[in-house]
Amino acid sequence: MEEGRVKKGIGLAFLVVGAIVLWSFLLWKCDPLWEMSQYNHSTLDDIWMSVDVHLTWEETHSILSTLGAAWNVGVTSYVGHDGCFLSMCLTSLMPGVFSENYYSFTYYFHVVFFGLCILLCLYSVSRNLLELSGIWVWVLSPVVLLLAFTMTPSISDAYYWWAGAINYTFFTGIFLLEIALLAYDHKKKSLWSKVCIAFLAFILSLGNLLTALGNFMVLGLGMVSELWGIYQSRGNEKISLKTIIHSLRFSLYWFMATLSLGINMLAPGNLHRGGEDLFSHSILGAIGTTIKDSTSFYSYFYRTAMGPWMLMLCLGCILAMVCGKSEKKYSHPLVFGLLCYLIYCGVFTPVVYSGSSYYWRCLNISYFFWLMQLVATSLYLGGWLKGWLLKVRLLSRGKQCLGVCFTLAFFLSLGVSFLHPESFDTNYAKLSLESGEAQAFDEQLDARFALYENPNISVVEISPIYGIPYIFEFSEDMLDVLCDYYGKEEIILREE
Repeated sequence: MEEGRVKKGIGLAFLVVGAIVLWSFLLWKCDPLWEMSQYNHSTLDDIWMSVDVHLTWEETHSILSTLGAAWNVGVTSYVGHDGCFLSMCLTSLMPGVFSENYYSFTYYFHVVFFGLCILLCLYSVSRNLLELSGIWVWVLSPVVLLLAFTMTPSISDAYYWWAGAINYTFFTGIFLLEIALLAYDHKKKSLWSKVCIAFLAFILSLGNLLTALGNFMVLGLGMVSELWGIYQSRGNEKISLKTIIHSLRFSLYWFMATLSLGINMLAPGNLHRGGEDLFSHSILGAIGTTIKDSTSFYSYFYRTAMGPWMLMLCLGCILAMVCGKSEKKYSHPLVFGLLCYLIYCGVFTPVVYSGSSYYWRCLNISYFFWLMQLVATSLYLGGWLKGWLLKVRLLSRGKQCLGVCFTLAFFLSLGVSFLHPESFDTNYAKLSLESGEAQAFDEQLDARFALYENPNISVVEISPIYGIPYIFEFSEDMLDVLCDYYGKEEIILREE
């Protein structure tokens, strides 16, 4: 007995030290990215989507009038551009509307919001649904955050570019928040959580169609599962009306998601933007292409350090479940893993079916859903493995083996990360800061915006921007829109 307590204490001490190391490593890797944000500027969709909102703010300096202008942008977009009404409203409210100096707030907002959503989701699922020890949340969270913050397919579209981030990363965060509330409601069964989940399920489909379809499939599977549970419980006289209503909650959530998804897809702007060929592709053909493209997506996992960190994440999830106190039974792990993988594949479907392109911001969503299914499958596999180890009476030996494997993956991940710093977007930010590229980029654009904001200059002549940092989004294609934005007669780009 005493020996068991000592081993348990050593294991807990290792997890605490490991958590401290992982959080320190995460903060160290994110520091240059955080510093880069102060040199960020608006571009492309940020500008043309927010012209009317900016002019309204300049004219009235009224928050209500500005919000009304953003609402009008969403309505106009719904009729003439696409059905993602809510994302268009939020895009038009980019920080630069109030002052270009506020645009650096973009990175802070999206990283903090998305990070909090990841933490809340991991905490709620692990504590309310899986009954795991809190220490595992502290150990697994920095690994997930590191993969999400420093290894995305396009960090600029994920966090630095307002239009890309608010349309895609933000709504993925909303989806994670919904999952956190689902786990909370599973244990607490509260009315307010059900209302919040129904609301989030509705607004998710008014964002981007990729996250909307992922949410639609998750809630659909939940609905099928609860209906099957009600069917199996038929004839049980002890079931109360309250229990039945609680058991039908997923049906309500799925209905809300379906309703708003229909509103999105039936928008007149979809046909205006996509033309007659929109949604004309074969459904079966789109499914086949989706599976092929989702498999080809692995080519984006080219970063050397990615594999070890994902391996450590998988082993950590499995070990957490094996060491957990829950006595729930987890059966058919292959079926569960296949369903999770199909949800990940489904995120590719809107791009294929609409005949659109895989923009970087879309690939970011695919990457985030890949991480979600990786975590979900690993946790479920861990629950099944614990049951099997108990059955063959090898639980203690299994914990030891998994602990050794997790420890090796821990040191392997850190070692490879130090040997291959180019695996992280941090490397690009660090080089840009040390070379002065980011500062020079900021100075050039500050000079431009000083000319734009000068009311005494009606015709502005500007020079090309040199040395654009890799992790920033920037284009010279918005000069005509900038004329309207700042009330200029003409903006001339000199050729040098």
